[in-house]
Amino acid sequence: MQPVSEILNPERMEALRAKIVISDENEAAEREAERAHTVAQLVDAVTRHTPPAHRGDLAPCDPVSMVDEWANATGVQEAQRLILAGPTGTGKTRLAWYALQCAVAARCGNVSTAPDLRLDDTNLFRFVTMIDLVRTPGEAKGPYRFLVIDDLGQEPAATDHAKETAAAALWDVLNYRWDHCLTTIVTTNLGGGNVPSWREGQEPELATILGRYGDAVWSRLQPAQVVKVLGSDRRLAT
Repeated sequence: MQPVSEILNPERMEALRAKIVISDENEAAEREAERAHTVAQLVDAVTRHTPPAHRGDLAPCDPVSMVDEWANATGVQEAQRLILAGPTGTGKTRLAWYALQCAVAARCGNVSTAPDLRLDDTNLFRFVTMIDLVRTPGEAKGPYRFLVIDDLGQEPAATDHAKETAAAALWDVLNYRWDHCLTTIVTTNLGGGNVPSWREGQEPELATILGRYGDAVWSRLQPAQVVKVLGSDRRLAT
């Protein structure tokens, strides 16, 4: 039997500690490499689903910088909701896809629990128009880590019943996401009152959303990072 004095020899103990540290560092490096690989796959999944018209690099501008900051701000409540507001054709939908990619890269890379690392195409994200949300609300209500609601306000609203139906469907989705702390991105051209007020660069009154959908919906969109996307209609310029 090995003498206790040899087992507890300071030099021997130090060597064992060094091996343990190296082993821990190797395991940590392996976990980090695995996480980076998983995140890259998740970002690729978003890229594959991005329509061709919304792919490619975005030119540096204030909205892009604000989206970058939002995606990396994981410690504040505003980070759970992003509203991209502006008139038709200014690039809100393209910026929403960009925001989705940035958020997946930044936030999935910070997780440490196994379920998050098993995210895939089916539960990672959902990209729906407001019209689709009203027609089939169940499609948007689910445990998606990220949800984009595009063109809030474009759904039919000619009657009070249509408005109430849209508000109820939107409330149901947003309430679920609020309760489960899930990231939601919204694009809308509501709030300007009319196109000229947007074009002139005046402050949009986002309370128009409150007036259309009611207190309960508005509350579940708050607090949020609001990014104004102004400019001319890019579709008409092509």
